[in-house]
Amino acid sequence: MIGQILFRAIRSAVLLMLVAAADLVHDSLDLVKLESANSSANPGAAAPWFIDEVDTDGDMGLHASVAYDPSSGVIYASYYDATNQELRLARSNGFGPEPCGPNGEWGCHTVDSGPDVGKYSSVAVNPDTGGIGIAYYDATNGNLKYLVFENPNLLVHNIYTIDKGIAGISSTGLHASLAYSDEGTPFIAYYFENPSDVDALMFAYYSVTNGNCGYGYAEDTWRCHTIISGEGMGQFPSLVVRNNQVTNDWDFFISFYNGGTGELWYSKTVETAGNCPTDLTTMICYGVAGGNDVGRYSSLYVDSAGDFHIAY
Repeated sequence: MIGQILFRAIRSAVLLMLVAAADLVHDSLDLVKLESANSSANPGAAAPWFIDEVDTDGDMGLHASVAYDPSSGVIYASYYDATNQELRLARSNGFGPEPCGPNGEWGCHTVDSGPDVGKYSSVAVNPDTGGIGIAYYDATNGNLKYLVFENPNLLVHNIYTIDKGIAGISSTGLHASLAYSDEGTPFIAYYFENPSDVDALMFAYYSVTNGNCGYGYAEDTWRCHTIISGEGMGQFPSLVVRNNQVTNDWDFFISFYNGGTGELWYSKTVETAGNCPTDLTTMICYGVAGGNDVGRYSSLYVDSAGDFHIAY
């Protein structure tokens, strides 16, 4: 699962990692208990967390996204370099011309240099090829972009424009969330902002034979859909893709923020008639947490039973 979390601006790219047994990752919601009996203990000696400063040159690390490759144990982090307005990528076992992190054990690299690109990035590992992809926002042109390394050596990458905003009027590709299917098809949920009209939660996926978006080398090789529209609708989406063993198709789950009402919303595929105005598939959209400004920066996880869990 790839989830996207929008972090506050910080002065260095900081990666927080959990050193724990695998059964602690998903099987326990009780990772750390701060009990009175041991409240005076040194947290550095007992806590299973540690912090690495990975990239520290300038105003670095905004909109960070992390992905883990279980086959190699490699950790990837994509993030925005606000000083130079570039998209950066870090890899835990070294990558690119810039050694970084403790003892130079990480590798950092500028992968798109703008003039202003890389905000709201989402990185994911392709389970089919072992390569990685990054979905992100091109602020200069108001576009959604997708960068892909086809294999894990990370020597060559390609950059594609997937969806375009209308210059001076609208922007698309904000708050992107990228996920791959098991066979390596990329899917992206993202936000379309139109100050003069309605906004929308958007969804795109690679589709060579039925494309309606994608530009340049990617012309008509992607399919873009509006899931639901409305004022402020679709901000900060978090996307999960799961194989449906019954239908032998893909189910999509998206948590997002409805900025018009200040609520956390959720969308998913269903087998019966849905209520989302989309021709992508049958999808249902509904609010799951109301209140006065609730649900920004959500991160979604869907377990093996199909139950969803959202932090926000």
